[in-house]
Amino acid sequence: MRSQPRVFFGVHSFTPYNAKTGEFYGTVEALKGSSFSLSGELVELTGGSSKFPFAIADSSISAELSFKPCEYPDFLFELFLGKKPTDKKNIGGLVGDINGSIKGKINITVLKKEDVKFGKYFVKAIKKDDLLLDHEVIVSGMAFQLSVSSSVDFSQGDDATFVNDSLLIDFKKTGLKIEKGAVDGLVDGDSGFFDVWPPSDQGSIEVTVGASGDVFPEFGAIIMGQKSGGGDLIEIDVFRLKGIGLPLGFEEKKFSESEIKAKAMYDANKNGICKVRYLKR
Repeated sequence: MRSQPRVFFGVHSFTPYNAKTGEFYGTVEALKGSSFSLSGELVELTGGSSKFPFAIADSSISAELSFKPCEYPDFLFELFLGKKPTDKKNIGGLVGDINGSIKGKINITVLKKEDVKFGKYFVKAIKKDDLLLDHEVIVSGMAFQLSVSSSVDFSQGDDATFVNDSLLIDFKKTGLKIEKGAVDGLVDGDSGFFDVWPPSDQGSIEVTVGASGDVFPEFGAIIMGQKSGGGDLIEIDVFRLKGIGLPLGFEEKKFSESEIKAKAMYDANKNGICKVRYLKR
């Protein structure tokens, strides 16, 4: 159409929904792009000395959805990694379960929530024959050293620094306290690791992926193009999709973005795989 060409410009949103009930999971609007590709195969009948096929028949069509989100709502983990995240909202800070040989022999809790620093921590018991170092604490006659996976949250509350290259941190600056546990038999070298969560009133999650029972649900999705200057709208509704895998990447001084793909299937109830709607104003 020379006078009024039908054009697609930009992208507005990607909105998945439950393929059985139609209920929306949510929407992604921080989006670099989204597309739905249908690519077919042709089968040629050749033979003899002819340089050209005698017949051509159509074969299967591959239908693939691709989109590039710059945000990571809960439903992306559920749809593409098979596990719905757990809400980690907390008021006073959280200390996860302590694993390792020291489990049950000590308790670590929050002492001052303003100083609690995010990270994975490693605690070790040391029998001391000399003076206690500034970064150590002593409980039941045993000294304890604490190290942490990252300095990223060291400015939270009382500023902290690594004591040395072993990633040791001053116990007194972590907002945590240590006490004797219910299990006896603490010995030199006992150790364990645990997660720490500072207070958070919204948006914090935790998700463990890769369990044998994880399920990747089928879903439908609506790709919405950007509204044109003249008010035209384009929508692609893909009825049945299945996707596995969610890239999680980080780059220097750049917002993370991922390219996620899913395959489309025939929907017998709707007698098709997708529906395209274009509104011309």
